[in-house]
Parts: sequence; C-alpha cells; structure tokens
Amino acid sequence: MRAARPAAPGRARSPGLRYARSRSGLLTAFHDKDDTGEEAKRFDLLSLRLQLAVLNGDSSFTRLRDQVQEIASTLLDQLTIPAIKAQQLLLDEVAGDEWWQDVTLPLLETMRRRLRGLVRLIEKTKRSIAYADFEDELGELTAATLSGMEIGTDLTRFEQKIRVYLNTPHDQLDD
Repeated sequence: MRAARPAAPGRARSPGLRYARSRSGLLTAFHDKDDTGEEAKRFDLLSLRLQLAVLNGDSSFTRLRDQVQEIASTLLDQLTIPAIKAQQLLLDEVAGDEWWQDVTLPLLETMRRRLRGLVRLIEKTKRSIAYADFEDELGELTAATLSGMEIGTDLTRFEQKIRVYLNTPHDQLDD
C-alpha cells in the first residue's frame, strides 16, 4: 500500500478548501454598485459558509439556511421598494422550503449575487441587535516596580550628553 503524498504547495487537500479557493476570487471579482457596504459583505460571508456547508455536508447548513430564509422573509415585507419587488420571485422561493431541497452551489451563488445588494434595505429596526454584558473582575490592587525604567530625568546623564556634543567639533563653514 502506498503512502499518501502530501498536497503540493498551494493546492488544497479537501474539496471544501479547493472550492473556497476557487470561489475566493469570485467574491471580489463580482462588482456592482451596492457591493461596498458592510451588509453586502456579511451576506457574502453567510453565503460562502452556506456553500461550504453544502459542499462538505456540514451540520451548520440548517442554521445558515434559516438565517438566509429569515433575511428573505424580512425583505418580502418591503415589497414597496422597487429593487426588492424586482426580486420577489426569488425571495419567495428562498423564503420557502422547497427551493432548498437538493440546492446546488450554482443556485446558491446566483442567490448571493441577486440578493446581496438588497440586504442593506432591511429596516434597521428589524435587524437583530447583539448585546454584550461584561463585568470586569479586578483582583486586589498591588504596587508594581518597573525594573530598568528610570522615572524622571537623570540630570547627570543629560549633562554628559551636552558636554560630548559641545566638545565635538562642528564645522559650520562646509561649502
């Protein structure tokens, strides 16, 4: 039995990594007028994770799918916006469960491209807010001494530097 050869430099070992590397250029190669916002980039990341979950058969697929379905449902609540109205058919399909049966990577990529510019249109009040509640825990305070650090000005050292400078000949008439 032959030992497995290590992957060549720059080549991915797993299909998921190969796919991610092949798609890494796509996420930056596709430009449209709405691609600079944080929301679009977050949606790109969500879509990439979803594509990798499909490719690798990862258990995170359900959670990621639910997030995309929630985004689609939220967008469907705003059909008065012409850009959202133009994508209503896709949004209806993505918000439902049937579209997700045997979903393919090209379908997910098409969905990403068509919806990424719309996520910025979600009302701010409908976006989920993340809260963090941290408490600082300080131990007992103690005084610390800094070794090797002199506090203030060392006057004798300063005088030595001045004497060296003044005793060094400086010819100001260099022409």
